[in-house]
Amino acid sequence: MEALTDMTAQIISSNIYQQNLNRCFIRERNSDTHSLDILGVASGISVYADALHREAAGRRRARRLRRATRG
Repeated sequence: MEALTDMTAQIISSNIYQQNLNRCFIRERNSDTHSLDILGVASGISVYADALHREAAGRRRARRLRRATRG
């Protein structure tokens, strides 16, 4: 199950990265400001980090529940 969630996280991060790259190319053609590109990439990274954090918290919670039910 962990391998599946890791693979899902990798797919999500590569999709976010690709979307940000596409946005960067469009912005570069339309304007000379690059600060928006950096903000877009940073927000994508933070979304990915939040997802990983939630996933890790869920794993810890599940582990605690398993231990508690064992007695």
